[in-house]
Amino acid sequence: MELVTRSKHKKGRLFGGNIEVFEMMKGTKYFPEDKFFDDKILFLENGEGTTTVNQIKRVLRSYGMQGIFDRIQGLMFGRARDYSSQDKEQLDNVLMNVIQDEFHQYDLPIISNMDFGHTDPFFILPMGTKAEIDCKQKRIKLIGSSVV
Repeated sequence: MELVTRSKHKKGRLFGGNIEVFEMMKGTKYFPEDKFFDDKILFLENGEGTTTVNQIKRVLRSYGMQGIFDRIQGLMFGRARDYSSQDKEQLDNVLMNVIQDEFHQYDLPIISNMDFGHTDPFFILPMGTKAEIDCKQKRIKLIGSSVV
């Protein structure tokens, strides 16, 4: 886990998935409405590294233009299995540059290189579970039950 930003303590409900699938859903009835993203911690993963860093940059800009970064409480990005060290460093730079410099979200926690998604080892992030990002402790904690 790499902290791309040093932000505040944030809480929200986990929501996310594969960035390629999200892109296929955009513009359809299956993509969430803007207000759905209120108080969410968005997690995204890049499958098996098939999406290039430049493609991710375009996706992030699209989310910024939709106002998603204005609504969420944090962004977690999974470690791409087939990315080189240089690709991972580039991705961290893109995350920070797009979200902070282009969309001025300086207090949004951004965490990359996390072990979820198409990677080994991986952790399961339970959708809808309340979570807490503590940037000072470099910790993500699930709050309450993740079973309904």
